[in-house]
Amino acid sequence: MPEELYNSHDYCLLVDEYEALKLENEELIADKIDLCKALEADYAISNRELLILQVEISRLNAELARLTAELAETREQFEVTDDLLNQATVTIGAVIACCTYNSNEDAKIGIYGISPDAFTRIDQFITNYNRAVSAGKVSVDVKTSTDNNKGE
Repeated sequence: MPEELYNSHDYCLLVDEYEALKLENEELIADKIDLCKALEADYAISNRELLILQVEISRLNAELARLTAELAETREQFEVTDDLLNQATVTIGAVIACCTYNSNEDAKIGIYGISPDAFTRIDQFITNYNRAVSAGKVSVDVKTSTDNNKGE
């Protein structure tokens, strides 16, 4: 019966087609292997790039934390400095009045319109300022007259 279904010519055609398909299949398998190798290489490169970016993100987060802490410290210094400046503003009139009228005793009892507690506020200001400077909570970056003359 098989002889009736296939003659030798049909069989040869099928064998040729089979061999061609077998070659095509081998080429496809080789292409598949090459693609898999390329994907593995791309995956390795992507992982390295991801690790590099993660390290950079960690570095930037550390820098952000450092800058945030520095900002908090600067804000605290500003608040202390601002408070001291307000104290100085309140008491500056008393200092000027004492120098102008040249009578500390009269000024202390309020004769010249100076609050009797002005001298206490001046002392408190100096104490608070020195305490803040010692604690590092206020900037002392102030030029003195000798600093200004150094450039001459």
